[in-house]
Amino acid sequence: MLIFSASLNQITPFLWLLQVLAAFWLVQSFFALWKTKRARMLYANCAKQVQRDQSLNEPPRVALIIPAKGVSSQFGDFVEFILAQDYKNFHVIFVAESAADPAHVFLIERLKSPTLRPVQLLVAGKAEHSVQKIHNHLAAFRVLEPEDRIIAFADCDFCASSNWLSLLVEPLQRGQCDFTTAYRWFVPTNLNLPNRIASIIGTSIEPWMGPSWRICLWGGSMLMTREAFDSLDIPKNFEHSFNDDVRITRLARESGKRMRYVRSVAAISPIDFNWRSFFSFARRQYMHISEQRVLWYMGLLTPFIYLLSFGSCLALLVSGNLWMIAFIGLGLTSNILRTRIRLAYIRERFPNGDAKTLESVVRRSWWMDPIVNLIHFIVVVASACGPHVTWAGIRYRLLPRHRAEVVPSPGK
Repeated sequence: MLIFSASLNQITPFLWLLQVLAAFWLVQSFFALWKTKRARMLYANCAKQVQRDQSLNEPPRVALIIPAKGVSSQFGDFVEFILAQDYKNFHVIFVAESAADPAHVFLIERLKSPTLRPVQLLVAGKAEHSVQKIHNHLAAFRVLEPEDRIIAFADCDFCASSNWLSLLVEPLQRGQCDFTTAYRWFVPTNLNLPNRIASIIGTSIEPWMGPSWRICLWGGSMLMTREAFDSLDIPKNFEHSFNDDVRITRLARESGKRMRYVRSVAAISPIDFNWRSFFSFARRQYMHISEQRVLWYMGLLTPFIYLLSFGSCLALLVSGNLWMIAFIGLGLTSNILRTRIRLAYIRERFPNGDAKTLESVVRRSWWMDPIVNLIHFIVVVASACGPHVTWAGIRYRLLPRHRAEVVPSPGK
């Protein structure tokens, strides 16, 4: 039986709305539990399929394009991870802004030693009318060869297993899709609050990756057939673009191309944020996603509805509705169960213990949903405010139709 004071009974429609929202919070909690459990089940099925499948004959030639800027503490490990891929027929194209870029200098030294795969080093020059990453991609496109039947993209901020490329190529080689992508798991280098929040947001988004309508290709691990590359005229559509992966996602969706999230790929992306770098990174991600309005609105409404419904639970509890104690208890129980399933899922994905700090974050995350959703909502709103963004030390101004230009430094 619901318990209200006499004064509150006079505003029944308002109380009815609060009760509906409170019930929705509970539904949302159980739905998140179900999505996490289903993601774990789908991964287990994918892992079994990988074990059953045999290597395909005559692997198509892959051109792997990697824009590079600067040298992080993980850059050396990333280079070795790429060069150690077990795929039999690929070549690598590293592209830097200038020959003086630390990444280019590092690669020059590394390539003095023999490698199993052909590697090209390109200097793209400084971008003026697009973001530097896109400018680097365009330089790589100009050296593609007719024999390159699959075009692959990678970023320098993650590592995975030696079969990373093979797993992403296989669905394309079988003709099951036109694009494949993976998902990066944020693994913090320390357990400060910005790193915790980034990691929790990342692990909560991954279960939503699924059918083509809600996939957003990730440029850090993104492959396409040469036919898709040519038919969508990727070089022309990249001109003046603000981003690579979301632009390609939109083009693929509008043209009816098939996209697939390859769950069997586990990509680790180490993070070390403070509050400033976290908000800058997260805001930029949603500025990219804004080219796909449906995905952007999903990112906006999901935390907003959570905060509204959870706030309704608290308002009803304060007003004397003791049933909310049961509601909140059930919601916390759902969160604890989801945390346990998520922990098991991470351990299955990273059986060698490569994501221990992520496990530590998730283990203590069952009570953090209100904080995480509040910060998530602030980030999405901030992405709609202002046309300027800083990316890899370069400031850009966003233009209509998701184009971008470099903002000249003072004095230039």
